[in-house]
Amino acid sequence: MILDIPGLPLAFQFTSPGPIIFNIGSISIRWYGLLIASAVLLGVNLSQRLAKLRHVDPD
Repeated sequence: MILDIPGLPLAFQFTSPGPIIFNIGSISIRWYGLLIASAVLLGVNLSQRLAKLRHVDPD
């Protein structure tokens, strides 16, 4: 995919890394799965920190 932005003299070329990050045996780990899992872990971590700041039980 070539991204051409009007007004910029450069053209950027992006190549897709593919839908699969790696395989563990017969299980394929995909990019969207990694992003969703990262978002869930980040959300849990953030909510626990905010609970401590507000003196609420983090569980």
